[in-house]
Amino acid sequence: PGWAASGGRSDAAIVALGGGVRSVLIMGGADQFGRLFNDVHISTDGGITWQTALRHAPWTQRRGHAAAAAATCCTVVLLGGLAEAMFGTYELQADVWISQDQGSTWIQRSFSNSWGARMGHAVTFATDSVLYLAGGLGCRSNRPCGIGGQRSQPELPRSDVWRSGDQGITWHEVIAAAGLPQWPSRHAHSLLADRATGGSLYIVAGSGPRGPLQDVWRSGDQGVTWYPQNLTAAFPPRSHHVAVVSPDDSAMFVLGGLDSSKNALGDVWVSLDHGNTWSQRASLPYARYSFGAVVDAYGAILILGGTPFSSTVDAAACLV
Repeated sequence: PGWAASGGRSDAAIVALGGGVRSVLIMGGADQFGRLFNDVHISTDGGITWQTALRHAPWTQRRGHAAAAAATCCTVVLLGGLAEAMFGTYELQADVWISQDQGSTWIQRSFSNSWGARMGHAVTFATDSVLYLAGGLGCRSNRPCGIGGQRSQPELPRSDVWRSGDQGITWHEVIAAAGLPQWPSRHAHSLLADRATGGSLYIVAGSGPRGPLQDVWRSGDQGVTWYPQNLTAAFPPRSHHVAVVSPDDSAMFVLGGLDSSKNALGDVWVSLDHGNTWSQRASLPYARYSFGAVVDAYGAILILGGTPFSSTVDAAACLV
């Protein structure tokens, strides 16, 4: 595929479009030479063939950004990440972009947001208009945040939750209830939502101040209160993994990632009780991290890119 022309893609944003279409988008990311991209590629047949929707989107080249697709076709929102700046430097972003035509055109919703510039964050749609953002890696100071050029280094993992009721135009922080448990700060984690059965949000694993995590947290009240489903899940601690849910919300999957020794993982785990208990399934074709995985309209799990770099698209039935 075109997105793999330079040997693969890592740290990209990947979404499956809603509305029963079998379309998948891959947006931006880095190749094996460290070059960043702002392109958009689309497959309408479950990853078999690919077309370039945009070689240069209006948002800057970036990696570590996040994107989410609404349940009905064809709204996609892209947020934040580490973008190219000037003279070989990079800067964290707090912008929001939206496409409503399968990634062909983009409109900037906002340049800067109260949730602040960050990368390694996670986002999900709960409904077609309600969007959540959680966690990520930011900076401790108010100086421009990024890499090079006197910028503050991204080193602060966050534990905040933000909600938008208008597809990313305006945002409000969801303040946690006092005196109740709160998931630890993290980045390179997963945020999931029950869409078919309604209501619940989940935080799965990620990288915290002391390294990779193996926990699952659940909120049933729009992110106000969180309760641990499992603080030491059966899967090993990990970050830079992917977690997905089946179309009917009956199964949750955790795939690959980076372990505590910085080794790539290729294992697959499934939970049939909303993250309480886990069992292992057949492994991925090869170990990887910073990759993308989505469940398409047919219920197949598609796995794209990642590190070590590969130009393949792998698919598996969403079997439990």
